Amino acid sequence: MKKTLIILLTIISLFGCSDDDDTNYHFEYVPVLSADVPDEFIHGQHYELKVKYELPNSCYSYYSFEYLYDDTSRIITPIAIVNDDIVCDQSTHEGEFTVLVEARQFEPYIFNFWQGNDNQGDPIYLTIEVPVKLTN
Repeated sequence: MKKTLIILLTIISLFGCSDDDDTNYHFEYVPVLSADVPDEFIHGQHYELKVKYELPNSCYSYYSFEYLYDDTSRIITPIAIVNDDIVCDQSTHEGEFTVLVEARQFEPYIFNFWQGNDNQGDPIYLTIEVPVKLTN
């Protein structure tokens, strides 16, 4: 979680230095709705993971995603930029992004897609495990 905060603060500081931008905005994580992940990986091959997310209103725009390594698992979290200077339409919007993965480890990949936090502030994940085969 410490890495996440450092990366997010770095992004914010890079964009907060512009003198010609009067727009007030901030960054937020947005929840993953679903992920399209192969049933298995073949070692050395490349794969595209399709990740669907939800933006809560019209003030949110997809910005990027965070991809963190944690041993054999990966934590994937969509990031939105939020415009604080406009009146928001409260309708939600779904979008999709692609994560490129090269199967370089021999152990199964464990993907944790961030879906929000529980009442105690702990993260909730959609967890998908993908075994790795040596050959087809």
